Amino acid sequence: MRLKSRLIFTGLLLTVILLTGCMGGADGKSQTWAIKVNSYHFADKAGSGYSTYVPDEGYTYLVVNVSLTNLTQEPQDFSMIFVGNTLNYVSPNGNRYDMSNFLSRPSGHLPESYKAQQTRSGDVYIQVPVGTNPREGDVVFKAIDNPKDIVLSLKDTPENVD
Repeated sequence: MRLKSRLIFTGLLLTVILLTGCMGGADGKSQTWAIKVNSYHFADKAGSGYSTYVPDEGYTYLVVNVSLTNLTQEPQDFSMIFVGNTLNYVSPNGNRYDMSNFLSRPSGHLPESYKAQQTRSGDVYIQVPVGTNPREGDVVFKAIDNPKDIVLSLKDTPENVD
């Protein structure tokens, strides 16, 4: 009887894990930020009306669309340069690729300023080697207020093919 109960419990547990893992996207929280990965795509350049940026030879831009929420009751900035928050891609072999900073931000780029409890969405550009399969690695969000990295799997994240 105990074996049957354990088998039923194990079956239910696996069903829940599979269902929650197949929803697409990934999300996580720090003390002051919540982040959700919405989709990704590749781009061979990034640009605004003033500047065009191209990745280094042998690399392409992995463009990750995220929604970022300020969980505090105060305005705050998400900035890699001035605040120290980062978003990276970590490949299966452990190589870490940092998000790109642009002097002139491309159209659709993730905004930096957030009002209290505001959610905003946008793109983050990360140079990765050509041929990278994003679903085999993870996006890692490091909020300056959180001692641990928030690891977001791209395994079930949809590719935005326009």
